[in-house]
Amino acid sequence: MKDKLQIVINSCEIILAIIAILGVIVFSISGFSNFLTIHWSSELFYEFISTILLITIGVEVARSLVTHSIESVLELLAFVVARKALKPDTNVYEIVVAVIAFCLLVITKYYFLSTTKRKEMGMVGKRKKQKKL
Repeated sequence: MKDKLQIVINSCEIILAIIAILGVIVFSISGFSNFLTIHWSSELFYEFISTILLITIGVEVARSLVTHSIESVLELLAFVVARKALKPDTNVYEIVVAVIAFCLLVITKYYFLSTTKRKEMGMVGKRKKQKKL
C-alpha cells in the first residue's frame, strides 16, 4: 500500500512539473514577444530581467518537484531572492535583507552538501603549495 501511494505521489509531482514547464513555455512566448515590439527603456529592462527570473523560477519549481534535492530548493529560493532584490522599487532595507538571505542560502547549501560533493566542486581538500620564485 505504501509503495502504491508513493507511485501516485511521484506521478502527481511529475504531472505538476510538466504543467509548470508548459506554463513556462507559454509565458516565455507571450512575454518575449512583447519585448520585441516595445521601445526599450530602463523600466522595460527591469521588467525584462524580472521576466527572465520568473521563467527561471518556473523551471526551478519543476526541477525541485522531480529531483527532491535540497540543492534545487535552495537554488529556487536564490532566484526568488534575486528577483525581489532587482525590482526597481526595492528600498535599501529590502536589499540588505535580500543580501543576508542570499548569504544564508549559500551557507546552507554549503552545509547540506556532502563532503564528497564538496571535494568534486573543489571546496574541500588540500591546498596546493605555491612555487617560490
